[in-house]
Amino acid sequence: MYKEYVTREQRLIEDHDRIIFQYPLYWYSTPPLFKKWFDSVLLYGWAYGPDGSKTAGKEIGVAISTYGTHESYQPTGSNRFTLEEILRPYAVK
Repeated sequence: MYKEYVTREQRLIEDHDRIIFQYPLYWYSTPPLFKKWFDSVLLYGWAYGPDGSKTAGKEIGVAISTYGTHESYQPTGSNRFTLEEILRPYAVK
């Protein structure tokens, strides 16, 4: 069943040109279940790496929700980082 789930999720990615990940910012990262989804579905050799081309050419974005003001996500704010800096690990080259 797990393999069928991963295959279904990968097929959804293959079938769409634009992928938007929507989640709440959770301790400066994604929620744990979403991280598990990333690790299970976006596999080396499938989504990235020398033979991983399934996400090539896709428009990928994030829509996150946070708690705090714009000012709190600045170098001088309570979070000490901008949202762009926090989301840098999700940047696509």
